[in-house]
Amino acid sequence: MNEFLEKTIKSLEEQYQVSLEKEPNAAIDQISFEHLKNSQVVFNKDVWSMIQNIALTTQVDAKEIGFLLYGKEFLPNQVYFSKIVVSDAPLKSIETVFDEEITTDLKMKIDENLDNRIVVAHGHSHPKISPKYQYFSLGDLASYYELTEEVPDFKSKEMQLVGCLVTPDLPIQFVYYNPENNKFLDFEKIEVEDSK
Repeated sequence: MNEFLEKTIKSLEEQYQVSLEKEPNAAIDQISFEHLKNSQVVFNKDVWSMIQNIALTTQVDAKEIGFLLYGKEFLPNQVYFSKIVVSDAPLKSIETVFDEEITTDLKMKIDENLDNRIVVAHGHSHPKISPKYQYFSLGDLASYYELTEEVPDFKSKEMQLVGCLVTPDLPIQFVYYNPENNKFLDFEKIEVEDSK
């Protein structure tokens, strides 16, 4: 683990009074996060349909499902997601596993879109197996930060990375890590594109 990641995790542990080593699945109430100003996420209908399928499968199988969303910022802090890639890795109840295909797809998207400033959402679902299933875990937040640091195009801000959480009853949450103040922010509005 690099020094900056250790510092960030220590900061998260202090902010939320938990230990990643002792409680990697400690729930972090993202409702307490500050909002990313004027933020909005819009899904196209096909992506939304897949999100609904993920929520249903999560409910039925009581296991986490990993996925990536691809989109573009159409105004500052406002993202339109038009593609989703779902992991085929074996499902686990409290851990998201990304298969080689989804990782390869991410690498290809990065190579294809370096000049397009795409936004990637690193997403997963939580089944209803604990009272705080609707919250991100400390481990979730640490993994978003780690991916931001490990992929040069995210670190240099050539591409943006956000975290996404889907639950069986479809509260869907998005968070963004702001390295300037070492805080996670949540998105204010989430909606599906108009069917007009």
